Amino acid sequence: MPYDQFLKNQLAADKIQNNDMKNLAALGFLTVGQRFNSMDDIINDRIDVVGRGMLGLTLACARCHDHKFDPITSADYYALRGIFLSCVEPNEGPIIAGDSNSPRYILFNNKIKQYEQKSYQAYYSIVREHGDKIRKNSQAMAEYIMTLGKNPTTEIREKASELAKKNKLVERDVTDNFGRKFRPNDSLLGPFAKMYNDKSTIEQILNDKKQKYSSVVLDFLKKQTVSPVSNEDIAKLIGNFFASIEPLTASVFAQIMNPETKLEDVNFNKDQAEAVVFPFELNLMSDLSIEKLKQIAGKFPMGQQNELTNKTFLNQINELKLTFKGGPVRAMVIEDKPKPVDSPLFVRGNAPKAGEEVKIIPRRFIEVLNTTNISEFSKEESGRQELAEAIASKNNPLTARVIVNRVWMYHFGEGLVRTPDDLGNQSGAPTHPELLDFLANWFMEDYGTKKPAWSLKALHKAIMLSKTYQQSSNTFSKTQLDEYSKLDPSNSLLWHANVRRLDFEAYRDSLLSMGKVLQRDVIGGPSFSVLEEPFIFRRTTYAYIDRANMPDVMMQFDMSNPTEPNTKRSSTIVPQQALFLMNSPLVASIVQNISRRPEMVDAIKLEKNTEKGIITAFRIVLQRTPTQAERKFALNFLLKESKEQEGIKETMKPLAKEAQKKAEDKYKQALNNNNARKAIVNEGQVTERVTFSPWEGLIQSLIFTNEAAYVN
Repeated sequence: MPYDQFLKNQLAADKIQNNDMKNLAALGFLTVGQRFNSMDDIINDRIDVVGRGMLGLTLACARCHDHKFDPITSADYYALRGIFLSCVEPNEGPIIAGDSNSPRYILFNNKIKQYEQKSYQAYYSIVREHGDKIRKNSQAMAEYIMTLGKNPTTEIREKASELAKKNKLVERDVTDNFGRKFRPNDSLLGPFAKMYNDKSTIEQILNDKKQKYSSVVLDFLKKQTVSPVSNEDIAKLIGNFFASIEPLTASVFAQIMNPETKLEDVNFNKDQAEAVVFPFELNLMSDLSIEKLKQIAGKFPMGQQNELTNKTFLNQINELKLTFKGGPVRAMVIEDKPKPVDSPLFVRGNAPKAGEEVKIIPRRFIEVLNTTNISEFSKEESGRQELAEAIASKNNPLTARVIVNRVWMYHFGEGLVRTPDDLGNQSGAPTHPELLDFLANWFMEDYGTKKPAWSLKALHKAIMLSKTYQQSSNTFSKTQLDEYSKLDPSNSLLWHANVRRLDFEAYRDSLLSMGKVLQRDVIGGPSFSVLEEPFIFRRTTYAYIDRANMPDVMMQFDMSNPTEPNTKRSSTIVPQQALFLMNSPLVASIVQNISRRPEMVDAIKLEKNTEKGIITAFRIVLQRTPTQAERKFALNFLLKESKEQEGIKETMKPLAKEAQKKAEDKYKQALNNNNARKAIVNEGQVTERVTFSPWEGLIQSLIFTNEAAYVN
């Protein structure tokens, strides 16, 4: 796919005519980002990733003021904000793959429907259970809340606690379900809270036209002849009120739990229904969906959130979507709102207050990069497609330079510009400006079959066939080395190749390749747990990543933070990396597989043929023949290990058995765990716990060397 088309898909795949449905998955570029409580922060994250990822500009700096260093204004930022403000994420993404007639697909849909119905039933069960509890104990709950008051002392807390014990109340239930609603502005408990807080009479409440209270509670108060005086009177009045709505309960729940019921069809008014489902919101089953249920759960008090999670099948639904093979594949997308909107300009990043003069910024591209006469985007759509066209244009001087610089960085360790996501005034000059200009223009040009326009494959090929890329890391005499090192100590002019360390994914794939277990033929499909047993030997690019719970090992090996755009990965050497290679069952499995390779088995078959085994081990792990000194070292290592292990094996057997049992128990526990985070459970056998032979010890030692983890 040409790179310009790739970029357009990231921003507007749904807008491109005759586009393959599978390309809708590209919109994950915008939708897989961080989740914030504020939509403004989500939009800011999207502007930031588009700016840094595609244009090499820190656009988010213009959120509160004009950019301090680059010609990007706040108006530019809010023009882009309007584009993303005019988009929304659907509750469920479109299906982009899957055979709807296959047995597995049908089974998936049936299971989902079953889980959904069970989840709805569980939800209403919780609503009914807690509503019944409040109606039954409302007088005692009210006494508890009023006794507790606003700023309770230790003595008052003890008194309220004794009251709760006396009435067999769970204090958390009272404060969460009843106490959080006992406020003057609550539609149902508001009048009673005003009686308690302000000593208001029933007559004053009925004549208060400012507050909008439920008609059910107002009708109840109209029937009362005397206003309550004491807290006990108020609590008794609350108890009588909830007793008065008890007869409605069965009828209300029968209707709201009927999938065919619409709000306009019920024979009770909305206020009555809301009183029955108190303290929760009124939700008809006909309006429920799993996405809505998740939103409802987020509004529950913490205790009921946990209860809803435990009693419903939300985790099972998540697990099914993550792991089921053969079901529908959905894309995470955004789509335009029916009526696009332009964004106001927020002065200092603050939303305008009521009455303030507001400047509306029409949706458009960044002015300094706008090479057309178009001053604003279409009023009928969000402008995502026009934004994509502007970014992927040959007239845009930044886009091609950003990707050329990134590709160069992946091959040489550093880009021609040292800050790949910032090509602005703060980035510093390119080390080879003419080369960057040439490659950017050459990359965009169309030379037909020889080199099509925007071809990343052609760009990789051009760089990797260059003499610069094919240099050695050291082919110079001492005199030359001294001279060149003085002129260019950091090798920014690339007079020799840099020795570069493999990142975690490439290093793991390299280890799997050494063990001859890398599954090269398994392409695509669901992700897997990269560090949990039983191990799956697919390429690490398919590893399951939980952004909220990144594995420590990945972070220790400098894995990028998946919640934000990354300039480039750091490269550290810390003790935890060595400890992983020493103790990881994954590494033990690789070592065992290397020792079982046919060439290794043949080499060490004869005890006298030790040298051949050493050479074979070096060639497998380090891709070269050992030096004479290394052969001698390896031979001494084998002799020493052989002597030490004579009495060790029997001693280690019980420990190995214990470790094996723990690993197997952990696997069984993962299989039975309903937590969605542990939904990705690999299938297979856990690694066998055995004492390393001397040969396996040598192989592990070679894996320990820097040379095994570096590209030279």
